Amino acid sequence: MKKKMRMVAIGTTIAAVLNIILNFIFIPIWGYCAAGYTTLAGYAVLFLLHYIVISRLGYRHIFNRKVIFGGLGLSLASIPLALVLYQASIVRYSVIVLYIAIMLFVIFRYRKLIHNFISSKKGDS
Repeated sequence: MKKKMRMVAIGTTIAAVLNIILNFIFIPIWGYCAAGYTTLAGYAVLFLLHYIVISRLGYRHIFNRKVIFGGLGLSLASIPLALVLYQASIVRYSVIVLYIAIMLFVIFRYRKLIHNFISSKKGDS
């Protein structure tokens, strides 16, 4: 158990240090807006590192790669769309509602898998 926690802690630390370094570099150049993008980069690294850790620990079967990377791709693709639609509030909020509906659908569709995973974790502790 200690090894698992150490691997997660190392991945989280790497992502946090990357975020701080990127903030230090880009905020003086582009201002506070850069903080949002550097945080996004930090979270992307955090996601990838944790995914690698989970895969190495043998939990790869829990996650559907298509769902995970499809959701990540959809999120990344929505950034330029949000920038373009910034002035069109109704369209922008419609896209946000659509995105939330898709995520809820995915959660609903995989609810048994999620429930089984949570139930198995309760039995481990």
